[in-house]
Amino acid sequence: MLFRDRLRAALEARAEAFVAFDAERSSTLDRLSDALTELASTGAEGIRRAIAHDPAPGALPTPEWDRGIRIPFGRTWEHHPAARAWALETLLDQPTFAADGSQIEPDGRFSVPAALVQVGWFENRHRASGPGYRKDVDLRVLGPEELAEDEIGPPKRKVDLARFELEVAALMRYLAEPSDGPRIAFFDGSLIASFAEKQQEDPFARRHVELVCRLLDLSAERRVPVVAYIDTSYARDLATMLATWKGLKGLSGLSDGALLSGRLAWGDRTPVAVCARPGILDRYGAWSRQLGFCYLQTNAEAPPARLEFPMWLVDEGRLERVLDVVRAEAIAGGGYPYTLASADATAVLTQADREAFYRILQEFLTERDLDLRFSKKALSKLRRR
Repeated sequence: MLFRDRLRAALEARAEAFVAFDAERSSTLDRLSDALTELASTGAEGIRRAIAHDPAPGALPTPEWDRGIRIPFGRTWEHHPAARAWALETLLDQPTFAADGSQIEPDGRFSVPAALVQVGWFENRHRASGPGYRKDVDLRVLGPEELAEDEIGPPKRKVDLARFELEVAALMRYLAEPSDGPRIAFFDGSLIASFAEKQQEDPFARRHVELVCRLLDLSAERRVPVVAYIDTSYARDLATMLATWKGLKGLSGLSDGALLSGRLAWGDRTPVAVCARPGILDRYGAWSRQLGFCYLQTNAEAPPARLEFPMWLVDEGRLERVLDVVRAEAIAGGGYPYTLASADATAVLTQADREAFYRILQEFLTERDLDLRFSKKALSKLRRR
């Protein structure tokens, strides 16, 4: 149990550290906010010249930055039914697709290592008549030989990778399908594998980057936009760009979302920037400076969502249409893209599913005269809780 009085005393002992952190963060936020306000008068080209000495300044501004930090959506509605009507009109005959995964990791309390990965995919065709959507799941069981620790790492990393492989496979299968019109595929999470920055020779990180690049290649080949949607982003690309410009050191964990909080109304977005994050993008080959991003306000009560996309969308003048689809999806989903939410709901594995997995696994092994033993310690814990 938690001893509240002792916790309170421990926090009081660290009070000065918390106060100092907050003061430093507030000071940095103020200075970066001032720099953000200066951007419009300096202009994109001026910023590019000022940060040219740094090969990875976090972000590179596009000409859109000459318009300032806020690009207004330009639409308002008197009530939610009017917003939904606009969303329905915007999405009519516009197919959108998403895939999301869930997993049951191996449980060390059992004698036989086994794991389950399930990816749900959902396409909403937004048709006025006929089949409006389709959905299904892809499922993979990982057995003992796949879960053995090796150069990839411990079993959990193998399960994570298997899930990601299945998600990307579902997206690539969709991109490869024949189509008679424009489609949009949502990617759940960031296209930029930041976790891999310090793992240059790590096979797990290398495989992750390889899969993202293959997905981007196919997206470009088929000219089907893949748009990454990050609902709560902790990326610091804009903050890093501003700090590089102003010669500031130590961002104290300050994210772009914190920097932009309160600056955008619903539907507004920031200008597009090219991601120039240090480290990991060097491994993206032709895509190292071809991934754009912007922040879009899709929820009035939260920081803006981060969108990432290949820059050919901008070059071909297709981004505005994609952004309207994201806005419409967010209206339909109550602040979160409906297609992404539906893929998540299709994929999710509950505690009841976990119990069913091990029950079915036990039956499977029993039929083959194998035994799935449960440790006595685990049984004792279950009895006490």
